[in-house]
Amino acid sequence: MWKYIRRYFPFAILAGLFMIGEVSMDLIQPGYMSQIVDEGILGIHNGGVSDLMLIWHLGIQMILLVIIGGLCGSLNNVFVHFSGQNIGNEIRKDCFRHIMNDSFQQIDEFGTGSLVTRVTNDITQVQNFVSQFVRGMIRTSLLMFGSIFCMYQLNHQFGIIVLCAFPLIVGCLIFFMVKANPFFTRLQK
Repeated sequence: MWKYIRRYFPFAILAGLFMIGEVSMDLIQPGYMSQIVDEGILGIHNGGVSDLMLIWHLGIQMILLVIIGGLCGSLNNVFVHFSGQNIGNEIRKDCFRHIMNDSFQQIDEFGTGSLVTRVTNDITQVQNFVSQFVRGMIRTSLLMFGSIFCMYQLNHQFGIIVLCAFPLIVGCLIFFMVKANPFFTRLQK
C-alpha cells in the first residue's frame, strides 16, 4: 500500500498543513469575539466605556482570519482530493492490469461481479479512507485539543470542566465505532 501512498504523500502533507491553518483560524475567532464583547462593548478594563475603534479593528482582523481560513480550507480540499483520487487511480490501474493478466479460468473462479466490485467499490473505499483520514482525523484531533486549550486560556474553570468531559467523549466515540464496525463489515460482504 505504501508504494501508492508514497508518490502522493507530499500532497497529503500539504493538505494536513492547510488543515492546520484552517483550524487555527477557527480557534482564534472566539478569543477575538471575547475581546470585542469584554473590551469593545462592555468596556470592562476601560471603566465601563465602550470602544468603537477596538470593535472595528478586531472586526476587520476577524474578517481577514475568515478569509485566510477559507483559503486554507479550499487548498486543503484541493490537495486531499488530488492525493486521494490519484492513489485510487494508481491502485485501480494496477488491479485492472493484474486482472488482464489472469487466465479466463482464474477470472471465472473469482467471478466477473466480484472483480468489478474489487476494481470499483473496494478501491473507492480505500480512496475515501485516505481523504477522510487526512481531512477528518487531523481536523477532529486539532479541533478537540485546540478547543480545550483555548477554552482553558479564556476561562480556567470551564477549561477544566471540558477536560474532565474529554474521557466521556472519547468513550462514546469508541463505543459507537465498536458497535458500527460489524454493520459496516456485513454491508461490505
